[in-house]
Amino acid sequence: MCSSDLPQLVEALQNSQVMVGPMTTAELRCAILEPTKQAGLALQPGLVDLLLRDTGADPDDERSVDYDPGALPLLSHALLATWQHRQGNLLSVDGYREIGGVSGAVAKTAEDTFTKLKPAPQQAAKGLLLRMVRVGEDAPDTRRRVNPADLLEDLHDSTATAAALQAFADARLVTMDRDTAAITHEALIRSWPRLRDWMTADRDGQLITQQVQTDATTWHRGNHDTALLYRGSRLARARARAEEPDHGGLSPTARDFLAAST
Repeated sequence: MCSSDLPQLVEALQNSQVMVGPMTTAELRCAILEPTKQAGLALQPGLVDLLLRDTGADPDDERSVDYDPGALPLLSHALLATWQHRQGNLLSVDGYREIGGVSGAVAKTAEDTFTKLKPAPQQAAKGLLLRMVRVGEDAPDTRRRVNPADLLEDLHDSTATAAALQAFADARLVTMDRDTAAITHEALIRSWPRLRDWMTADRDGQLITQQVQTDATTWHRGNHDTALLYRGSRLARARARAEEPDHGGLSPTARDFLAAST
């Protein structure tokens, strides 16, 4: 059924849409205070400002919207974990620090989400999350956006990949829209030991993958210019990477690029 089959829905979409911009620091503060107040909970002085700082907001500038766009899911993780370590009805600074702050709460959620998966989606989770990290050579590792359709095509078990992707999206650790998927916050990269271990074990391989992806994109956009193809030892390293399980994380374009180089 399409929207045109429902005239009331068409009218609502045409006349009742409201554009919602990013929340200000003041609105973020209310998003913390009001639900806790309605639940009969109290927050120790200083905790709200600490939460705001740890999500990238400026507690001294109530009108600012300069914070990480993934702040709301992170606040949710941190507040839930702090509530679990509350003292009576008090959410305390000590309780927040006990769970490791925002990063610790995110790491716990990630580990819980991973361990609840069956073996096949667990293996798929490793591949898909590594593809969402841009490894820095002389800079911090950062998140990168990927196409969910490419993930399902690249990894050999699309059913397991879809299950893992949905689980991490449901846990609000991965943010998806129609064309892209990305780790919600780089705190996951920094703080989840399991992901850090995966990255450490395959760091050199990931750097090769990233370079091949970049060069393949340039080749594709350059109308398959043969001058951009790999040769010699560079091609040998890239081909060895491509022969690893799940194609070494290479996209279809990158595999075409290596085939043309060969």
